[in-house]
Amino acid sequence: MAKKNAVKNIKSTKKKNSKKKNSIMNSWRGIIVIVCLILTIIGCGIWQAITIQSLKKTVKDQTNQINDISEKIGLDEISIAELNPSIDDEAKEYLKKCDDDHYNVMYIGNSITRHDYNNNWWSNDRGMAASTLEKDYVSLVTSAIGEKQKLPVNKYSYNYATWEVQSHDRAEMLPLIKSYLNFKLDLVVIQLGENVSNIDTFESDLEELIEYVKKYAPNAQVVAVGDFWVKEARENIKKKVTTKLNIPYADLSPIWNKKEYEAGLGTTIIGKDGTSHKIDHSGVAIHPGDKGMEYIANKVIELIKF
Repeated sequence: MAKKNAVKNIKSTKKKNSKKKNSIMNSWRGIIVIVCLILTIIGCGIWQAITIQSLKKTVKDQTNQINDISEKIGLDEISIAELNPSIDDEAKEYLKKCDDDHYNVMYIGNSITRHDYNNNWWSNDRGMAASTLEKDYVSLVTSAIGEKQKLPVNKYSYNYATWEVQSHDRAEMLPLIKSYLNFKLDLVVIQLGENVSNIDTFESDLEELIEYVKKYAPNAQVVAVGDFWVKEARENIKKKVTTKLNIPYADLSPIWNKKEYEAGLGTTIIGKDGTSHKIDHSGVAIHPGDKGMEYIANKVIELIKF
């Protein structure tokens, strides 16, 4: 009997020790969990602090860069490469001269405003199909401004047909012109529409384009030019948008379908290199000739507020 009690006591003692051991282990597990949670919280706090500081530094650096560029613009010391490294030398020169000592003009258009070289065109400095540089509407308007202003005229013409032919979401093309626009511009002439075939969103797209120009050239007068070729639905949209935004509109409808305002086949063109060429392509021939260019120029000049 005594032996049985002794065994029973040993088992009871082992059981108590086991429970005590389990209790201690559970306590340690709890402590470890709590410590891990504390370390996690501290770690997250440190990481968050580091991230916030990093973001603050990034914002500060970008702000300093913007301010630096803004100061350079005011001092005429800006490196054009900082704005857009892909623009050509002519545009760089135009941007350098955008200051208070010049009357600054930006022409945004299609081939009527400016066309590059191709197999059927021999110049990249004028609108198709003026016989010489001096006779395209851009040069005529620029010359007239020069006569009315005491300041020398600083101008740049940009072929923006990529915006026209975009069949949807033309807003994707807006950043292409951003580098050319600035608060020193006095006048922006928008001559676009002839290459727009899909007019489903043309109204909102044109409105967005004009608002974009006004945003990035806030001190400029904006003048819009009507279509040279007949498409009444498109023309009506242009008139509606420009009326809504109070933009002067050079209406070209009085010369629609009048051949004497087109260049025509066989017309002689003096290329940029001084060589004579004959228009032998119908697509070039239907562009405004010298008479058509003069008409466009006169309509634009009438609308400019000097």
